[in-house]
Amino acid sequence: MPDEKSELADEIFEQYARGRLDLAAPSLWPYEIANALSRAVARGRITGSEGDSWLQTLLNMDIEWIGFDQLAPRVWELALTRAVTVYDASYIALAEARECELYTCDAQLARAAEDLVAVHLLRGQ
Repeated sequence: MPDEKSELADEIFEQYARGRLDLAAPSLWPYEIANALSRAVARGRITGSEGDSWLQTLLNMDIEWIGFDQLAPRVWELALTRAVTVYDASYIALAEARECELYTCDAQLARAAEDLVAVHLLRGQ
């Protein structure tokens, strides 16, 4: 959102744009993004056309979508042992499986994952 600038997020997008970063996310990610954008429009934080434009930009990015079937056993275990939602557990499980860094705006998710994977909090919550 315009009022939530993050230098780290800007750096991530710059690295991606230069072809220096591969991105992967659980297949639920586009739904979460669309939901966040629709809520921002409803609250008057952005216009409907801005939300649509941002959603289209994100959907056109080269992101590898990982289905629940590829992560299910570990997602379930993490949800139960880390007291996080299955949705949040999917991000941790993916970072573990890929042995990659986890970038999030969710401080609770970051805390739940911090001893399992390298976590970068894009902004505090």
